[in-house]
Amino acid sequence: MDLPKYNKKKIEEYQEVCPICDCICEPGAMLFCDHYIGVFESGELIWIPTEKIELFEIVRNFCAELDDLFVFHRERYTTVLNLMFDQDLTIPEINKFKSFISTLEACEFSLESYISDNDIFNFSKVRHTSNLFHGVYTNYPHEVNELAQTIPKKSALFNSLLTILKAGYQVTATYDLNREETEEDGLRAGALRILKVQRMFQNAKKKTK
Repeated sequence: MDLPKYNKKKIEEYQEVCPICDCICEPGAMLFCDHYIGVFESGELIWIPTEKIELFEIVRNFCAELDDLFVFHRERYTTVLNLMFDQDLTIPEINKFKSFISTLEACEFSLESYISDNDIFNFSKVRHTSNLFHGVYTNYPHEVNELAQTIPKKSALFNSLLTILKAGYQVTATYDLNREETEEDGLRAGALRILKVQRMFQNAKKKTK
């Protein structure tokens, strides 16, 4: 969308300026640049662009799952994360996922806190004085996209491990859940690990019959 650039002159009511590209945006009228992700109202992120709603819902739902597990089942939470992550792993996608969870924990699993405390997101600094809300912008939209793509893949393993723990079975790192893998075979290896966990769960059920 072609938007006028801020020329240091007075802006109109409801308007604000993107801190990245200097475009004049009006979120309430759905007029914004590609850097815009939403506005905060009473601590909630609202007016999210339509094409970004699904991405943020994926992240938000995962935050809620982690929060519930952390608050009510701390031991399971810790065990699952310890099984999923190894300090020696050098796969960028896994390390980014690990870093994301650590950051979420520090933010009490709040997507809004993650955004407001993260320096890749910037609030509009130039806006009309009557504006009750001001927008949040980022020059790193791929960060949200990558998280939304990574979460479903990694949460499959996360949920498989959690299911086993809930059933009362023991899982240890000897099952090679975190064997080192290259970026090229990462997805295939991840799928094999999930199958291994699921088969282990099925075999454990058979032994109890």
